Amino acid sequence: MSCAAVRLCGIAVAFTHHCVCRAVVTYTKAIQMCEEGHLKQWEHLPATKLSKKYWRLEEDAKFLDVLKAIRADEMVHREVNHALADAAGDGPNPFAAHYMQQRDVTKDPSAPASV
Repeated sequence: MSCAAVRLCGIAVAFTHHCVCRAVVTYTKAIQMCEEGHLKQWEHLPATKLSKKYWRLEEDAKFLDVLKAIRADEMVHREVNHALADAAGDGPNPFAAHYMQQRDVTKDPSAPASV
């Protein structure tokens, strides 16, 4: 890989990391505002059927539960981005083997992972 390509990849990872970190902060603020009663319109808003299925939430889940699930997912993305940014530019993806064992990537990504 050329030096320019490596530099461009580094910039892309840094930008992605910044976006994910901002998402975690934004979801955290929204959750806090909901829990403190500042967003009354969201207080009893039920989670959609799709979000309950995707995030594997309880049947009685609320929108706040969806926000918490999304924030948790963004936090995982943040850690993955840290690890990839710290990995050598020409080294293997440190997560590939784990995820290849955990999930058949040829199937529907919204399907539950096999245990």
